Amino acid sequence: ATTMTWAIAEFYCVSQGAHLVSIHSADEQNFVNSLISSFDYSAKPIWIGLNDLFHEGTFTWSDGSEVNFDFWNTGEPDDYGSRENCGQSSGPSFKWNDYSCTSSCPAVCAFSLTPEKTAR
Repeated sequence: ATTMTWAIAEFYCVSQGAHLVSIHSADEQNFVNSLISSFDYSAKPIWIGLNDLFHEGTFTWSDGSEVNFDFWNTGEPDDYGSRENCGQSSGPSFKWNDYSCTSSCPAVCAFSLTPEKTAR
């Protein structure tokens, strides 16, 4: 899989009409887990749309949706070294971790299934 920084991954997703994946329920988390597993990346970190780039400690989704579910690993987010601002899903449990945004990882993009309203 292609690896890239968090910002380049989000830019790539947007160029495809999507965003880095946002996760809002255990069912969605399980779906993302199975998607990652099907590509055999289960032990490698994968970028998701979480970040606290705009306000340290307040995580938001890159698609602007509400953060109404979390799956943080124990002790996370920890902003280790005061430089971890982007979210990833990693390890065999796919728990979330905050990580340096400039690291290179594969990513999961997600398209909205709700069509955009257009003016008539």
